[in-house]
Amino acid sequence: MTTKNNNQSDSVQIDYDRKSLSYSTTDGCFYSIMLGIGENYFQPWAIFLSVNSFYLGLIATLPLFIGALAQNISLVFLDKLRSVRSFVLWGVILQAIVWIPIFCMPVLFPSCGTFLLLIFAVAYFAFVHFVTPAWNVWMGELIPVQIRGSYFGRRNKMAALFTLVGIIIGGLILDIFRKLELLLIGFGIIFGAACIARFLSAYCLVKVRNVELSRLDVKEKFSFIDFLCRGTKSNFLRFVLLVTFVYFAAFIVGPYVALYILRDLQFSYIQFFVITLSTFAAQFMTFDKWGALSDKFGNVMILRLNAFLSAVLPLLWIISSNFYYLTAVMAVTGIVWGGFNLCASNFIFDAVTPAKRARCVAYYNLLVMAGVFAGSTFGGLLIPHLSGEINLIGVTIFLSYPLHALFFLSALFRLMVAMIFGSSVREVKEVEAISPVRAILYVVGFKPISSLGTEIFTGGQKEND
Repeated sequence: MTTKNNNQSDSVQIDYDRKSLSYSTTDGCFYSIMLGIGENYFQPWAIFLSVNSFYLGLIATLPLFIGALAQNISLVFLDKLRSVRSFVLWGVILQAIVWIPIFCMPVLFPSCGTFLLLIFAVAYFAFVHFVTPAWNVWMGELIPVQIRGSYFGRRNKMAALFTLVGIIIGGLILDIFRKLELLLIGFGIIFGAACIARFLSAYCLVKVRNVELSRLDVKEKFSFIDFLCRGTKSNFLRFVLLVTFVYFAAFIVGPYVALYILRDLQFSYIQFFVITLSTFAAQFMTFDKWGALSDKFGNVMILRLNAFLSAVLPLLWIISSNFYYLTAVMAVTGIVWGGFNLCASNFIFDAVTPAKRARCVAYYNLLVMAGVFAGSTFGGLLIPHLSGEINLIGVTIFLSYPLHALFFLSALFRLMVAMIFGSSVREVKEVEAISPVRAILYVVGFKPISSLGTEIFTGGQKEND
């Protein structure tokens, strides 16, 4: 069914398939339950299995990099697809199934449990990443450009809410079974629930309308090398480099935050899930605002703003190890990364034509995941050599924990990336101007902005100053 959306701030009528977008949102909710109750506890599962810090980083990032390679391989199949929906469904179903060996194989074969966990973690991400370019093309065809930011803002808000639900349930289950000294059973329950949630998301995707793919002519196809050879002349490549290096800097420390919380600070699983919870709670409260801002003021301004803000985040971890303070820090982290990731995704839809979108998404993810893997590997190699002090321009800074050095280094790299690449990307659509300060005040609720907030399922709603 096609529905017309009458936006009160715009007389243009927008056609969209309401039923398909509703099912897509529901798919995102079940997928997010899987993330919250399952994927979010990958690292605690690895720590429970006594995986060392280097392999902890490897398990967190190598599967993502292999997944990005899988996306590029999938391009060969994408050009020959008859049904994009069936293609995506196979990847989703296989990802659901792989939850079984993720739990069972390290338990059945403990002598090689670390290796087996890494192998099946790779399979988990490879299956879904293999179909990600097709999913992006699918959604790009279904969602009108006029409501794309608002739709994904609201979809991501619902996804964050259900991720919260998954995190809460998973944390409570693990804490209960830890007290009963049956933690292994607790992990089995939450991973089983993650498997079921993914099967339910597959069911929702069956209900989403299939689309005709826009195909590239043979002469329009370009390889990964061709993509890189465009260099700084390509605005899209400059955007990709910005995101890649921001993620490189972030993942110097990102995979080891759980290690810091559970090993160094000795927080309980309840405290771990509360800290994690605050991130998704903050995202839930701000996703739709970031989406509305991106529709009206563009994605590039938000990307630049949050690239700079992300440089401050690691330093906040050094100030105090108080549980309530770190919970607040993670909430701020959720707001910043929520805006950055949402606008990075939206920029791809705006900057790339439908026919080229799958190929560009695959190349984008390959570079970004290479940055993630490189940053994590760099951080993991540094951990054994960390000390409790930093010598900076003749000044010695004493640290409470050796891992604080990684937080400091990550902050420094993020600042450098924001300064070097932040101003190199230009907006690709006509937008209004807004100051970064006013954007932040709007997102956190202190400064309303008129004519924002397109409700795609209930009609236009207007926020008043």
